[in-house]
Amino acid sequence: MHVFFFLLAMAEVYLKEGDNEYSKGETNNAVHFYSEGLQVNCKDVKLNAILYSNRAAAQLLLGKN
Repeated sequence: MHVFFFLLAMAEVYLKEGDNEYSKGETNNAVHFYSEGLQVNCKDVKLNAILYSNRAAAQLLLGKN
């Protein structure tokens, strides 16, 4: 159970960092942080959906598919 909360906390940190970079217009950095959040492999479905969605939005701004 402790591992779940540790991974959840790590993924949340990456999400916040990605959001911070995105808000500053640092889209490449945002994509990096969102991807790192997904690499944590947290089992929280809602958090992963947000990471995927935010990464996709940032990639669209960069012209990536």
